Amino acid sequence: MSGNCIGVWRLRALSKKSLKSFIILITLILPLLLSSPTPFYAEQVDITYPIQVLFDESHNQTFTSQNFESFLEALRSELEFSVDINTGNLTLNALRNYDIVIIPVPSKNFTEAEVDALNVFLFNWSRSLLILGDSNPNVSYLNSITSLFGFKFIKNTVCRYNSFEVHITKDMFQNNSLTYNIESLTYVGCGLNVLEESSQEFYNYIIVWGDENTFLDLNENYEQDAGEPSGKSIIMVIGTELDSGGRIITIGSTKMFINDYWSSDNNSIFAINVMKWLAKFPQPYLEDAYISWIISCQWLKDPSETVRYGGFAINPKSNLVNMLSTYAAVRFLNSTNSLNRILNETALIEFVKNSQYLVNSSDERYGGFGGYPGDLDVKCGYTGMAIYILKVLNRLDVINLTAAVHFLSSHQKKDPSDIRNYGGFYEPSKVNATIEETYWAIYGLYLVDSLSNVNTTSCVQWIIQSQYLENSTHINYGAFLSRPRKSPDDIFIVHSYLAVSTLKILNGLNEIRNKTALISWVKKLYNSSVNLPEYFGGFFERPGGLVRASATYMAVNILSIFDENFNRTASIDYLSKCQNLDGGFGDGVTVKAIASTLGGYYGVMGDPSVSVEGIEQLKLRLRVIVSIPKKIYSGDKVRINVQVTDLQNVAVSNLSIKIYINGNLIRTVTTNRSGLCMVVWSAGTPGTYTLRVYVFGGKYYSDVVVEGTFKVTGFFNVNVQGLPGATFMGRELNITVIVKDNFSGKPVENADVSVIIANRTYLLQPIGEGRYQTKITIEDLKGKIDVEIVVKHEYYETWRKTYILVVYQLPLTMWIYLLIFAAIGGVILYIKRKKGKTLASA
Repeated sequence: MSGNCIGVWRLRALSKKSLKSFIILITLILPLLLSSPTPFYAEQVDITYPIQVLFDESHNQTFTSQNFESFLEALRSELEFSVDINTGNLTLNALRNYDIVIIPVPSKNFTEAEVDALNVFLFNWSRSLLILGDSNPNVSYLNSITSLFGFKFIKNTVCRYNSFEVHITKDMFQNNSLTYNIESLTYVGCGLNVLEESSQEFYNYIIVWGDENTFLDLNENYEQDAGEPSGKSIIMVIGTELDSGGRIITIGSTKMFINDYWSSDNNSIFAINVMKWLAKFPQPYLEDAYISWIISCQWLKDPSETVRYGGFAINPKSNLVNMLSTYAAVRFLNSTNSLNRILNETALIEFVKNSQYLVNSSDERYGGFGGYPGDLDVKCGYTGMAIYILKVLNRLDVINLTAAVHFLSSHQKKDPSDIRNYGGFYEPSKVNATIEETYWAIYGLYLVDSLSNVNTTSCVQWIIQSQYLENSTHINYGAFLSRPRKSPDDIFIVHSYLAVSTLKILNGLNEIRNKTALISWVKKLYNSSVNLPEYFGGFFERPGGLVRASATYMAVNILSIFDENFNRTASIDYLSKCQNLDGGFGDGVTVKAIASTLGGYYGVMGDPSVSVEGIEQLKLRLRVIVSIPKKIYSGDKVRINVQVTDLQNVAVSNLSIKIYINGNLIRTVTTNRSGLCMVVWSAGTPGTYTLRVYVFGGKYYSDVVVEGTFKVTGFFNVNVQGLPGATFMGRELNITVIVKDNFSGKPVENADVSVIIANRTYLLQPIGEGRYQTKITIEDLKGKIDVEIVVKHEYYETWRKTYILVVYQLPLTMWIYLLIFAAIGGVILYIKRKKGKTLASA
């Protein structure tokens, strides 16, 4: 999948129950650093591919590309998109090379095959779709597509103040990246009806709605009559995120984007915003939208529901309320000086206060906090969170603080002979200490100046012994375990983050046994893969795991603590894409992390834009865009284009740039007056290559390093031997396939070679030098049959060819005739010989 032209490198893309479980776990064990991170300088990295857009005209559209000239030209010139016009059926082949498909209102229906192809485009390929409707009966043809995503078009015209030209004002749309810098819009079209807001596969956001003067004109008289729907029930724009990562924008108006209305109000800005979102460009961070969303998460539906009332839910429509989500919300509101916007602070305080366990003073849980009022699952984690919430609200007086401090202090392991646990903190009724409970205990005690109550020396030693340093070849070498001697295969970045954060509180960072190994492990979690464009700049939660906002936050802070350079801008861009259309944040880019207080909080707080010390602070930063072809084949002359500007997009000339591929210097070039330079490289043998562009900023600019990977694809040269044009049943075929690289002529090893006969697949075994062989006996087939040879390899285009093999059966009658002919021949030969002897004697 391709990516954007002004953002980070667009290098090629859980059930709700699983998501909820993960968020709860992460929030329990994930705190914030207690002070500003160490200032550092990070590099700017942007590598892009052009976005490919397909505009559909194959369904007798009333409005064609000529009506959209202004819109399509803006895509080409402003966003540098490539736009093609489609006049054939929307097949998989037609859609394959495109990132976004635009479908204006059609005049004929879509075939079942076309709908299936669009589903593959969105769900399997994670691409994007823009659907534009209109107020005419033909709009119902679009429902064969949209009904799969929980909504449909209503053919009737939307009117406002008795006019079909609806003037949309700021109180009629969601404040998000689609409506960024929008004051008003002009809308001419129909309405939309949401059938299902969300499911396991999609999540719908209502973007534009009506007000009290907006109505659906059922009788087409442009006047609001009794019984006609009106107000917020009138929906005009819907944004949809798919579980796969695909995106859809559905607008009930085709006319909004045609030439006649392009300059009306802010229609053109809205159109560009829509396309940027569909292209998965980095989005503007809208802090106020997120604060408003957080505020709406406070659960105030029913005061009698004491286990929820006053706390914060994981999202505005959820009934899942606990200390975890409440802590996350309060922490963010405090960091943005927004605590005064909490709707009911008294109810919040009561929620936290009533979560303290004070039933039985002889119970080891006494003084600790559960996840909500009445919860008996008391933890150091919940207790540390509760202390933080009440401290920032200046209401520690409402709880038994002495009991809370005693609870935390009493859960430190104090037996020196217990090597695996001595110094760590544990959860009530559990045997082993964990880094999660240890951090929250230390953090809670630190907040109330009570660290003198515990053995901090043994705690530091317990933590540093948790660093895995036994096997330097192990993928997790250098990372921290959740406790000493635990399996190194069960490591997440959160363990290292909590270990480093706790050591920072206890002034124990210098005790870490191997900082270099730790930093190296964290940096390996950075994503620069061509296969995950949406996640470029983010960090994996663990090797082989998922890229998450929470993991990015933790990695960023670890690297900041040790003053390590990393791709700051790319990480910011990744986090910006985690903000959803309702203002909330998810713990990832796709709806697999539906907007939630928890994921959103760490997504925003993970913003690694910190100040820079020393002379680097005085230097200006550069923006570097490196573009290469989306598909590269062996032997291609590859144009590597580099553009350098400052952050105001002003070209910077006369900068020296070195371009490396796989560590080899290709060429040193200098930017021209337009900030551009170009290098041509001849693509070699198939494989994965590393591109590194080093921009020397000189006296006034900071140096920039751009690095990423790309793939070179090859073609096979295949020679099939031992496959005749005809054979008899029962005869053994000895088939040999010789596979060579078409570019270099060298044998290709490790290919998957197969022969398919009548739906039976025979795998050929490698015998060396690019030769693959198998023996096949055809026992039960006769006549003309297809024999397909297929050759596959990770770095080659798949080769396949079908041959015709005629198989003859040798019948019994043929054997009889052959015997008769042989007997007759024998008799004739005997007679000739007899006659010859008679003549000789005469």
